[in-house]
Amino acid sequence: MARWHKTLVALALLVVAGACRVGPNPAASTAATSPHGIRVELQFGGGDEPVAGELLEVRDTALVIRTAGSIVLFPFTSFRSASSDPGPRRTRVRAGDADDFQAWAPFARHPYGISEEQLFQLLRLEGQDELIVWGS
Repeated sequence: MARWHKTLVALALLVVAGACRVGPNPAASTAATSPHGIRVELQFGGGDEPVAGELLEVRDTALVIRTAGSIVLFPFTSFRSASSDPGPRRTRVRAGDADDFQAWAPFARHPYGISEEQLFQLLRLEGQDELIVWGS
């Protein structure tokens, strides 16, 4: 009986040790190894080119994204769909699903929102006086 007990304990320890290594590798995740937000791409209707950039902030009604050379606020109603890569997984969200974008907030550069001072500094670095609102 003691031999059977030792075998069972050894097997249990092996399973526990194996479980310690199951899951995604943080070293392979940009979101885990970089201070930058995830890369997002917004798709528009009517043949407009997609816009891609770093996700800075997720607001209640919009995404704030650093595109090539500017910081832009994209209201959820201004684009048809959006995708993120890398994130917890590649995700595609329809623009009307505002609650789904909240899942991206932890992967933004500013997951708890951008303060007025931080926004001022970011805009200054990009040579902007104010936040550009897409479609206005």
